[in-house]
Amino acid sequence: MILLAPTRRSGSARVCIAAAVIAACALAAPAPAQSGGKKKEELRPPVPPQTTSSSPPTIPLLVGIALAAMVAGVAFIPSKRGHQD
Repeated sequence: MILLAPTRRSGSARVCIAAAVIAACALAAPAPAQSGGKKKEELRPPVPPQTTSSSPPTIPLLVGIALAAMVAGVAFIPSKRGHQD
């Protein structure tokens, strides 16, 4: 919780701030998607994806192995720290 230093505001300033906050809260409208004005459409099941090839995923596997090797290689690069660190 953030504690703020007390400020010296007049009573009318506090009333104006409170009125502005209440007006902003009162005038907040619901999102149009939640109004429920439209008739709901019937849900249809999703269309299954069309797969044309059933080849094994060799290229993504090779790319993944290459990326893992690069990450491991970078991890083993020695740092260039001097004796004064």
